[in-house]
Amino acid sequence: MKGIWSTRIFTVLILLFLSVGAVINIGLLAEPIQNLVGGESNFEDFIAEVKEVYVSDLAGKEAFINLNGLFAKLTGRTVYNEVAVLNNGMLDYDTLPKLDMTDFANGVDAFDAYLQEKEIPFLYVQAPCKSDLSDMLIRDGVENYGNTNANELLALLEDAGVSSLDLRTSISATPQTVEQYFYNTDHHWNTNGAFVAFGEILNALNKMLPEANLDLSLADAESWNIRVYEDWCLGSRGKRVGVCYGGVDDLYVYTPDFQTEMSMNIPKHGAAYRGSFEETVMHTAAEYLDAPDYFNQDPYYIYIGGDYPLVQHTNALAQNDLKVLVIKDSFTIPVQAFLSTAVAELEVLDPRYFNECSIAEYVEQSQPDVVIMMVNPSMFGSKSYYRTGAEDLTGKAK
Repeated sequence: MKGIWSTRIFTVLILLFLSVGAVINIGLLAEPIQNLVGGESNFEDFIAEVKEVYVSDLAGKEAFINLNGLFAKLTGRTVYNEVAVLNNGMLDYDTLPKLDMTDFANGVDAFDAYLQEKEIPFLYVQAPCKSDLSDMLIRDGVENYGNTNANELLALLEDAGVSSLDLRTSISATPQTVEQYFYNTDHHWNTNGAFVAFGEILNALNKMLPEANLDLSLADAESWNIRVYEDWCLGSRGKRVGVCYGGVDDLYVYTPDFQTEMSMNIPKHGAAYRGSFEETVMHTAAEYLDAPDYFNQDPYYIYIGGDYPLVQHTNALAQNDLKVLVIKDSFTIPVQAFLSTAVAELEVLDPRYFNECSIAEYVEQSQPDVVIMMVNPSMFGSKSYYRTGAEDLTGKAK
């Protein structure tokens, strides 16, 4: 009985907060109402405008998210606002649907065949999703087929003879490794997980191209300075439900304990950075490390600065002349920062945003020594990753 009354009292407080918030934010309705009355918009447009201004300009929005998340937590909701709580309390997507991976595999196979014609080695890298390989972390009733889809894809690629590297075996094999290598409030791996991925990729490249003279010691954590910023960030999942629902995360920041002389170009913005690792790939770091700002910053972008169509790195102190092209999604961001210290040239292309030409055509322009495609299971539904333009040149995957 006491629990019921506590819930009712809290509900009343929520309603009171909403009522006060509505009064405070009533001015946001002025322009949408004016457009509706003046005939400049219809009712459907009016609803869309109201939603937009309330999402972007709502006073007290963060407090509302936190309070609403607290209510969801106290009432035992494990799926809320497109967020699912895993069995260990971490937050993830509420759904990753079952997909037929045939088209994706055929597209990657066609790209591999195209690169073989060019005598360019290719490696498909399977980034993990935020679940152990046995899916023990997925709650009953939650639709999450990330690992199932990845298993199907890797089997199809193996049958086609495409070289692959499955990072899940080292980063998400067990619930314990998921807890170690993923953010609690984000679907991405944390910096520790990304560094492990860097080491796995560097070793794979060394096996593919033993003559490249890659420095494997760069994947040793002792070659880096590691600083921990406690309770510093709120991930993309956490921003949807607030700090009371799933907590916040520590931020691990890796910087080289060795000399660096580099450049990083972002053609879309006409931006070029030159100097040390910190001055190039970490050029935006200061805004994230001054003080935590849970809802308005994403420290996941402490490296590179964000997702861009194309990023070009050069490394003046590399012990090799290797040029690597990476086809990326957002999981690649911290990995590319680390990889930029290990090769002479690194180009990173994001098919979601790159529209200057097809991926195959960019290969023609760039002439890389090796191509890597790294995709996490949440991106499997995006055709941009497997419609590379190579299928039109090789006759495969029509």
